[in-house]
Amino acid sequence: MGNVSIKRSLNLAIVMILLLNILLGGIGVVLIGKLSSKEIDYRRMRLDVDGFAEELSECVTKEGFNSEEVTNLINHSGYCGIILDLSGNILQAFGDTSYKIGESYPLRALAGKPNELRNDGQYEYVMPILNQNTQTNTLILSIPTAKYLVRNQVEYWFLLLILLAMSGSLILCIYLHKQLKSTIFEPIEQLTQATERILDGDLQTKLKYDYDDEIGSLCHDVEQLRDELYTTGLREKQLEDNKKLLLACISHDLKTPLSSISGYVEGIRDHVVKDDSGVKRYSEIILNKVHLLSKLIDDILEETKTELDQFSFEFSDLYCKEFFTEVYEELSLDVAKSGHELVVEEIPEYLLSIDKKRIRQVITNIVDNAVKYSKEGSKIKVSFFISELKERKELVTEITDSGIGISSGDLPFIFDKFYRGDRARTQEIPGSGLGLNIAKYIVEKHGGTIECDSVLNVGTTMMFSLPL
Repeated sequence: MGNVSIKRSLNLAIVMILLLNILLGGIGVVLIGKLSSKEIDYRRMRLDVDGFAEELSECVTKEGFNSEEVTNLINHSGYCGIILDLSGNILQAFGDTSYKIGESYPLRALAGKPNELRNDGQYEYVMPILNQNTQTNTLILSIPTAKYLVRNQVEYWFLLLILLAMSGSLILCIYLHKQLKSTIFEPIEQLTQATERILDGDLQTKLKYDYDDEIGSLCHDVEQLRDELYTTGLREKQLEDNKKLLLACISHDLKTPLSSISGYVEGIRDHVVKDDSGVKRYSEIILNKVHLLSKLIDDILEETKTELDQFSFEFSDLYCKEFFTEVYEELSLDVAKSGHELVVEEIPEYLLSIDKKRIRQVITNIVDNAVKYSKEGSKIKVSFFISELKERKELVTEITDSGIGISSGDLPFIFDKFYRGDRARTQEIPGSGLGLNIAKYIVEKHGGTIECDSVLNVGTTMMFSLPL
């Protein structure tokens, strides 16, 4: 409604300007008519009449005025009048006159009668027609004085100014209408259609605009709003899907260890094992399953924090050699217990700004995966190098195993939430499918990147970088 009202108001204003121009033009014409000079240019009139009479005299003969030349001359003269013989008889009548040929005109009325201006604006002109210096006829003409009025130059300038003003106003109205249409009407119509689409739930159709003004800024804001609503909708849908997936994964991944715990507890209760060594073995299995459940629950809690962007970080500046040495020495003991060997190459000395707890979590997740997916007795190698790209310097850590590897079909999805390759599930390798997703979130919050390179049945190399 607002757009229609504005458009109608602006169009009405343009129409009013045009009507005002027409009114001014009419007033100007009337004023020029009122101000026109009443002065008659008798000199020009006399020259025209003398010229006509001279041409007429050349056609006059004693035989009369019925010749073709006289008739053509009279018809093309544009004058109104009569031609008399010396007795006062009307020989020729032409133009808009009430006299007729053959009638008699009172010659006495012409005696001493001067040329005069009549009340009807016609100037009556009386003059003799001579043939060989002898008067043969009398010519009486009625001449419209409007043809010989003297115009003042001021009047012409005034008329010119009015015409220029009217032309300028007309051009201005056309330009104004064109500008309003391209800069206001059309953009507002597009904005109206865009908002209607948004209200109808269409958040994918983009608003096309190329206006570099206030309307363009408004279009940009509406487009940004649409994009944010679309992104929010996708995020809400993704959250809903993740919620469903989380429930499915929890029910699946918790059921197996809980069933195992329940079975071993029942075995102890029902005295399936009676000796201390058997009970100890069952208890260790139960503890391992409890640790697995605890790790799974921790991963779910951590993933929830990343989803809500409530992951806490405490950055501090430190030299990396001491920190990495401590982390890998602790992990080497756990790796050795699982029947693997952790080989760490020379650790460089650089100053980093990191959250020690979170980076330790990243390394632990990667090394744990390497242990789970490698055969017993294999080596897990850790190496470091410096990457310099576009004036950006990073410390890159590579952790390589010689395990089962990852298929090319699974490789693009390993950082997705809850994703686990087919071989991991078929071989019943424990895990939540959240470790690498959390590691990616932590590394990116540090300003780095994490990547994976793997060959099926050959091994996997995980690489993550930290800016220096």
